Amino acid sequence: MKTLQPNQLLAFLAIGMIGGLSAAQLATGFGLAFPQSPWTLILTLPAIGIAVLIASLPIARYRRQLSKVENGKRAARPNPFYAFRVLIAARATALTAALFAGWYLGGLIWLFGFSVAPGALVTSSGFGLLAAALMLGCAVAAENNCKAPSDPGEEAR
Repeated sequence: MKTLQPNQLLAFLAIGMIGGLSAAQLATGFGLAFPQSPWTLILTLPAIGIAVLIASLPIARYRRQLSKVENGKRAARPNPFYAFRVLIAARATALTAALFAGWYLGGLIWLFGFSVAPGALVTSSGFGLLAAALMLGCAVAAENNCKAPSDPGEEAR
């Protein structure tokens, strides 16, 4: 399975940014409040990313142990179904994090471009963008941890 490409993440980021800009403009245009995320969501985003990263650590540990083995006893292989589930969760988390990062980035662009007094709203949107970026980083690292180990003779080439 090929790894997640940066242009896919950028496409999801752009979709989220357009959605965030449009939601902010439509809400305030109709006299509603700026769409602001609750702090529980902002705290949950990095928690999900860290959980996926922790779930990928046994697979990374296996790859590390496998690279150190020389004609000796090999490390116990993790369950391939578990590894595949973690890989799918990491990929889904990365795409979702890119959407959230775009949403918060679009909201920040709207606040700085069209709002008169963005004061308190910038704080929650800024922390939301940081939380989504942390979630994205953890998900990309977890996907990298789930790569198949290289063959022993492949490094010599």
